[in-house]
Order: sequence, then C-alpha cells, then structure tokens
Amino acid sequence: MSSEIINGPKTLLSIEGVDLWFGGTHALDDVTFDVRRGEVFGIIGPNGAGKSSLLNCVNGYYKPKSGRILFKDRDLTSVRPHQVARLGVGRTFQNIELSPEATVIGNVMLGRHLKIRSNAFTEMLHLPGAARQERTSREYCEGILDLLGLGEFRDHPVSDLPYGRQKLVELARALVTEPDLLLLDEPTAGMTGEERADVGRQLRKISASTDVTLVLIEHDTGFIRGITDRVAVLDFGKLIALGTPDEVLENPRVVEAYLGASGNLVETLMESLSD
Repeated sequence: MSSEIINGPKTLLSIEGVDLWFGGTHALDDVTFDVRRGEVFGIIGPNGAGKSSLLNCVNGYYKPKSGRILFKDRDLTSVRPHQVARLGVGRTFQNIELSPEATVIGNVMLGRHLKIRSNAFTEMLHLPGAARQERTSREYCEGILDLLGLGEFRDHPVSDLPYGRQKLVELARALVTEPDLLLLDEPTAGMTGEERADVGRQLRKISASTDVTLVLIEHDTGFIRGITDRVAVLDFGKLIALGTPDEVLENPRVVEAYLGASGNLVETLMESLSD
C-alpha cells in the first residue's frame, strides 16, 4: 500500500519509502506515512510485522537500506541515537530499563541529563550554576511525576512499585527530556486491564496538557481504538492500512493479517470490531 506524504507545518515526522533488510529478511518494505504534530499515532500488526524495527530506524538504532526519515524536516537516516534524542525524540522500550534499587525521582533524574549543561568539574566544585541547574531539574522532574500521579512515590525504590507504576516511571523518565516526539514500544505489555486503563488515561493527559506527539506500538487493539487519532498497520514489513482506528480495524486486509496471529490477538481484534 502506498500513502501520500503531505509535508507542511502540521507534519512532524515523515517516513518516506523506508526499506530495511536483515540478511535475507525484508523487515521493512517501502514504508511510507506521516505523523502530524500533536496527534496520538498508533502502529499495529502481527508479531514480526516490523513495528519495533521501524521505531529503531526513527531513533537511529537501525539504518535503512533506502528511503528517508524526516523529523522537523531534518533527515534522521544517518543520525546517531544520542543525537536523535537531543533533537527531540524520546523512546521507551518493551522491557523496563530502570534501576530497581534507586528511587523513583533518582531514576527520572537520570533522564534529565540531556538538559543539564553542567559538567563533572563544575559539580565537583559545587559551583552555584551547577547547584541551580540541579535544583531546577529536580523541580521539573517532580512536576512530571505529579502529572502522572506518581508524586507520592518519588522517594520510594522503584522495586517497591507494582509493574504498571514502574512503566509509568519509565514514561516519566522519557518525558523529562522534553521530547517533541515520544516513541512508545508496547507501553501496556504485561499489564492487567486496570493497569492498561491507567496508562491510557495518563497518555491522554499527556496529549491534552503538553505539546508532545505520541507514536505507540500496541497489540491491544481495544486500547489503540480508545486512544489514537490515526493508525498504521504493518504486515510482513509492508504498510497495509492507514487511517482512523475505526477505518483500519474494519479494513478486510487488516482482519486477514490478524487471522494468522495468536488466538488472543484475534479475539481482541474481533472484540474491538464488535464494540
């Protein structure tokens, strides 16, 4: 499926004809779509469809064989991951990557280093500028924790928190980098229904109260239907559908693609279609 790119002031991210190979495996096949500023954009598809590989291309972990990835009109195709992050692209991953024995605020402060300009020398001398930046950064991090309903846990070790809240801590750590675009790889994986609902509420709050554009991979199509503005569907590395959640989930090609997936995923999809 081809999808026309309409670049303009509303376009934040453009994926243009991206191809990615791993040996003889065609992981991404001429994928093209755009993400608009301020929207919540979903990426779905069966296991092995290329969803995480696409996010890895956006934030510089993988380099496509061909095609371009434009972020705020800058080509990211050959930009290193740490440089992509400094340009305003944040990322969370499927597996929690926190320091379990450190406190919640300690973990979140680690994500703030991109915004702190002091160095080891100024910190060693306890210069006023370094102390001021540290204080300002902590206040900012605490504000993000309050936004996500984590303020009361700021001084708790991460290991004391249930899984769903740990995922929110990881989300907070990504947000304190002040990204323009936040990539979320299965933010509700392994969660209970109640935890998924809480994450959905928090993501809607972020979308409504900040300028962050969200791009998320999810297997829970009910979750996708309830939170996203538009959805792209990948199957064997190809883009097979693009549109609103209702348009996409009612697309016969999407239903056919999911019929080869796990029974639970098919069941979730059918429940979404019948809602």
